[in-house]
Amino acid sequence: MELDLIQTALIVDFAEDNLQQFLESIGFLQPLVSGNVMVSASEREQ
Repeated sequence: MELDLIQTALIVDFAEDNLQQFLESIGFLQPLVSGNVMVSASEREQ
C-alpha cells in the first residue's frame, strides 16, 4: 500500500511539472501568435 502511495505521488508530481512547462511554453508562443490581422476583400474581375 505504501509503495502505491509513493508511485501515485511521483506520477502527480510529474504531471504537475509537465503542466507547468506546457503553460510556460504557451506564454512564450503568445507574442508570436497575437497581433493585428487585416483582411480585405479580393478584387473581382468581370
